[in-house]
Amino acid sequence: MPYTLTITGNLGRDPELRYTPGNATPVCNVSVATNRQWTSEDGTVNKETTWFKLVFWGKKAETINQYFRKGMPIWVRGRLEVDDNGGPQVYDWEGKPRADFKVNVLEWSFVSGGNGGGESHSQPNMDEDDIPF
Repeated sequence: MPYTLTITGNLGRDPELRYTPGNATPVCNVSVATNRQWTSEDGTVNKETTWFKLVFWGKKAETINQYFRKGMPIWVRGRLEVDDNGGPQVYDWEGKPRADFKVNVLEWSFVSGGNGGGESHSQPNMDEDDIPF
């Protein structure tokens, strides 16, 4: 059973557009960071960043590639899938097996703010290299 997610976050890098062999279907890959912030009972401010790999197909892929850049906010809804890449098992910094997920985007929308103009009300401009694993 597929799971559907709704995500609002900021692009961690510029979109990467390519075309499938054969029928040349456009596909665009983007990484998006979402942040969560909360205050502990002792008054400590805690922050957590979660990264998602987004995949856009067809006209959506070309549109995302044309209008979006690193740091810009986006809203998406899509299907969550395990991304096994057919390769070896991936491990986290503690040596435990780690799952790799991607979201096949069904819908998307511009969000006002971000580096493209105005003030951002979501996540700061972060890069995938900022991830501790």
